[in-house]
Amino acid sequence: MKKAPVSFAIALVVLLSACGGGETTTTTTTTETTPAPTEPSATAPAEPTASAPAEPAVPAPGEGLVVKMGSDTGQLVFVPAKLTVKPGDKIVWLMNKAGPHNAVFDANVPDPAAAKAMALTKLLNKPGDKLEVTVPANAKPGDYAFNCTPHKSAGMVGVLTVQQ
Repeated sequence: MKKAPVSFAIALVVLLSACGGGETTTTTTTTETTPAPTEPSATAPAEPTASAPAEPAVPAPGEGLVVKMGSDTGQLVFVPAKLTVKPGDKIVWLMNKAGPHNAVFDANVPDPAAAKAMALTKLLNKPGDKLEVTVPANAKPGDYAFNCTPHKSAGMVGVLTVQQ
């Protein structure tokens, strides 16, 4: 009877020594690829990254400033969220992703009539839908806070600065 436990112990030692013997070396190789730089579009400013604060966007002369509603990655944000305009400039509110969206101004703005003229009160639903507005010639300078009504609580807000 004593032979069975001894045989089992010997078999176990042989099995364990076969599995654990020798030196093992593991090599891991990683390759990092960097995409080719792309030229930013004049009408579609780059989206801000979490590490870099967004610079206020300024429209090019004669062109409208495109404000994406919903980021390319589907975040509930305006891109850009801060923009600087002058009376007579055009703003294009563009439904991008994660709609429906609109762009309404807060009540405490420097010029409520100008804010009403620049607002997009109707909800846009389909990607690519847009509304072009013009900053009124008599718009008072200052900061005009705006938001997307359905997504304000999610942080979809921005500031439009009117300069003379």
